[in-house]
Amino acid sequence: MTSVQCLLSEAARLWPEAPALIDAGASHSLSFRALDERVQALCDRLAWPGLNQAIDPHAAQNRLVLLECHTRVSDLVVILALIRAGWICVPTSFRHTDRQLQTLVRTLRPALLVSERPLAVGCRLCHPVALEQGPALGRAANQHTFDADQPVTGFFTSGSNGTPKLALHSYSAHRASAAASRQRLPLRPGDRNLMSLPLFHIGGLAPVFRNLLAGSTMVFGGRADDASFLHQQQISHLSFVSAQLRALIAQKPQGLRIPYALVGGGPIDPALLESAQRAGIEGWQSYGLTEMSSQVATGSPAGYWQVLPGNELRLDADGAILVRGATSFLGYWRNGRLDRSCFLPGGWFATKDLGTWHDAVLSIHGRLDNLFISGGENIQPEEIELELLRHPAVERVLVCSVADVKFGRRPIALVELHSGSRVSSSELNRWLAANLPRFKLPQQWWQLPNRPEFTGTGLKINRTAVQTWVDQQAHRLTPLA
Repeated sequence: MTSVQCLLSEAARLWPEAPALIDAGASHSLSFRALDERVQALCDRLAWPGLNQAIDPHAAQNRLVLLECHTRVSDLVVILALIRAGWICVPTSFRHTDRQLQTLVRTLRPALLVSERPLAVGCRLCHPVALEQGPALGRAANQHTFDADQPVTGFFTSGSNGTPKLALHSYSAHRASAAASRQRLPLRPGDRNLMSLPLFHIGGLAPVFRNLLAGSTMVFGGRADDASFLHQQQISHLSFVSAQLRALIAQKPQGLRIPYALVGGGPIDPALLESAQRAGIEGWQSYGLTEMSSQVATGSPAGYWQVLPGNELRLDADGAILVRGATSFLGYWRNGRLDRSCFLPGGWFATKDLGTWHDAVLSIHGRLDNLFISGGENIQPEEIELELLRHPAVERVLVCSVADVKFGRRPIALVELHSGSRVSSSELNRWLAANLPRFKLPQQWWQLPNRPEFTGTGLKINRTAVQTWVDQQAHRLTPLA
């Protein structure tokens, strides 16, 4: 059995007094030694009674803990303590409704739900504060190493299509992801990494492991699009999506210097990265997915892409991306067991993302399962969205389809404009017509509704939920003025 060392305990040994994290909102900080001690104290109250026994990863039902999660220091401590204590920590969004949270409990049947809500659920319910008030169970042996093949976390896929799936990860994959990312984006003691993405998303927890490995500092309590906060806290590294980068650039920051800004979440306009560089922000593109523990490939500010060490990426005959490597997840959790049927021969995983390699540049064109056919022509919504996002008046946009007797489906656009901006649908159509064929131009233009279906609970939109809402309630849409 291969063992993997705990990154936090290693960091506490190597840099005991260095700042592990800063909680800017509470004006509080913790050294690596203090964070390790706080995590261990909670671990002693949560220790998995069978930690020293052989655990079947295919039947680990009674080790699942569902954690209703924000992006706070207290949530991070609980996540690290649950992992160290031998549980499988499954962070989930605090934005879920009571009904959604109860549905997750019925589906997963976890041993424990950690939540601030007084819910009636079919498992043990514990308030986060109560976790630190229970009696210590005594230190569990071997709590600072992990079996490389055992699941320690579960993350729901982004759910861009259909019901999100629960992907289980080993500590080995998390550590391999951190080490590989560091080779592309250097991170060292003294650097400050803003924890800007939600901890219930793989893109939010991955930086935790990167910082523990590097001995750098995590900063909580600020937004990635707040220029004054980034400058005040001397942020050197952060991760965000295109919309946040646009909002940051719009502030016209003066004197801001961010050498490593990782941008992901979908196709990115090269012009946006050029604008960021002029503003002192070096934008590094990221292609990743939950199933590969976050990053798979990284594009430099100059536009050259490299697959992270230990991973492999190739395209199939249809241009769909296949990946495999050291950062790969273990499989999906289905019906109380680990299901590995998602893997192709040779350990390859089909991402369903469409891409091309050309002169060391990786271009992501969208999702294979987002594509729809209109009059016999393939239409990729992301291609239209990317062109619209280049228009200076457009803040956000979603393209989906409506039924049409003649063409089968026709594209429509749901648009949110920048505050104070005005633009007509005819002008936006002319903008698109300069670069796209006529059959890809939206036939209808609507305002983007302010509804949960159109905002999502993670970094990506559940397009199936959007399309279902449009199909059923298009009469509630408001025309774009």
